[in-house]
Amino acid sequence: MKKKLFGLFLFSLILSSLAYAKIRDTGNEEAAQNVAETSIVKLSPEEEKEAFKALERARKRIEKEDKEREEALKLAEKQAQEEAKRIEEAQAKAQAEAEEQQKQVQQVQETVVVQENGNTVTEVVTTASGLTPKEEKEAFKALERARKRIEKEDKERAEALKLAEEQARAQAAQSSQE
Repeated sequence: MKKKLFGLFLFSLILSSLAYAKIRDTGNEEAAQNVAETSIVKLSPEEEKEAFKALERARKRIEKEDKEREEALKLAEKQAQEEAKRIEEAQAKAQAEAEEQQKQVQQVQETVVVQENGNTVTEVVTTASGLTPKEEKEAFKALERARKRIEKEDKERAEALKLAEEQARAQAAQSSQE
């Protein structure tokens, strides 16, 4: 009886293993078939042509957008280069003007005419190089004040001379009348 029970047990074990293997194979085949069905869609020839046309339109649109982006980038780069060039030229021009002004400031000479007792004396005042613009302005203001002061003194001297001449004439006229 043990042999029969053991044989029956062994037989059922083999049958259950075969059944399990068959179920497993069938499940794998169905799963593979489901994957194949989802990735491969059967299209009719007309639908296939329409799908290819849609893909072609999408490809052309994408290519056109890429080309427009590329052209926009090139244009922006060109404008940036032109702007940089203009800035560089403006800086060079400003530097050249600054250098020219510096040269002119170094070469500028103010001529001040001073009258001393009827003699005309010409003084040449040369601006010192190496001054800052603020110092140059102050120096020019000082020169202008000195010039005005000298002109004022000249006018006062001229008036004093006229008064002295008039007094001398008046005295001469009085002396000649006496």
